[in-house]
Parts: sequence; C-alpha cells; structure tokens
Amino acid sequence: MQLKQFEKEPLAFGLEFIKAQFTLNDAEGQMELRHNSDASRKLIIDADRAGYGNEIGEIEFKWNNTAVAKIAGTAGADTTNKDEGNVSISVKEGGGSYVNAFHVKQNAKIGMGETEPLGKLHVKTADSGASVDGNADELIIENGTGGQS
Repeated sequence: MQLKQFEKEPLAFGLEFIKAQFTLNDAEGQMELRHNSDASRKLIIDADRAGYGNEIGEIEFKWNNTAVAKIAGTAGADTTNKDEGNVSISVKEGGGSYVNAFHVKQNAKIGMGETEPLGKLHVKTADSGASVDGNADELIIENGTGGQS
C-alpha cells in the first residue's frame, strides 16, 4: 500500500497492485472509492461473529454529530457455515433509542417494524401476539388489536 500526502489535496491511499484509490476529502465532506476502469466498486465489512443476530457491521448516519439512523448487517441463522445474513435499517426519534424500521432476513422475508417477520411481508405497528399457520405466510399486518394474514 502506498500513502500519498498532497499539499492542498486530499489524503489518498493508492493500491498499485489493483490500481485503485481511496480518498478522504475533509474539505468537501466526502469519502470516495475510485477505480479507473469499467469495474464495480465495493466496500467490504468482515467480522467473525459467533451468534445469530450479532452485528457484523454498520453504516451510521449522524446529524450534527448526533446519531439518527443506521444500516446494519447481522449474522444469519447458520452459525456453522456462516453463509447467511440479514440487513436492517434503524432510525431514532427525538433522542430515543434505535427502532428497527425495515428488516430483510436471509430467507427473503421482510419486516417493517418487526425483526422476526412471520410472512414474506410483515408490517407491525404494535404487538398483537400474532402467529401464523403454515398456509398463511404471504402478508402479515399486525396492529396491536389482532393479527391478520
């Protein structure tokens, strides 16, 4: 890895063996991954987590140095092969804790307000104690007074 510091230029790390560049530019408030060819770019976050639901990595969004939202990747159910994962988007409301707004499971089930979706799409505004039989697994709407599927 090569470290370059330019006067009046951003700090850049040039990776000569793959001809890629990572740039931090504080003056413009940006971070950039650049590759000078017709190739995709990727940011890899890798962690060896032991249990289901453990956070592998996150991107946190701050407003004036106050955390307001995050996107997180978590370990899936297969903790032997470690080849399953989940993604969640969480938000904060008025100084509170993170609340899960949107969760995608390794089985492609999606939860809105629910981290353990019972159907392909599970929308939850309040806990109703809903459960689903094996034949009703497409749409779950849970509003606190009773679940529908």
